[in-house]
Amino acid sequence: MNDSEIEYEADIHSHTSEKLSDILARLTPGTNGRVNLEQLDEALAERSFGAFIVLFSIPNLIPLPPARRFSSHCR
Repeated sequence: MNDSEIEYEADIHSHTSEKLSDILARLTPGTNGRVNLEQLDEALAERSFGAFIVLFSIPNLIPLPPARRFSSHCR
């Protein structure tokens, strides 16, 4: 391994050991006051897949009433 490979490997490990909450705290909103998915993806880098799975699965945890079947004839 040469010096650049060691440095690259050390950089990867230092980034992955960082807490997700610290990465999210460093995000700065855009001019509209919001953080978009592209900014979130860039900030999380290789860890974005798992974070997006959690983010998009959270609405499925909200308890909802069972679906109702609507028929064309009323009783």
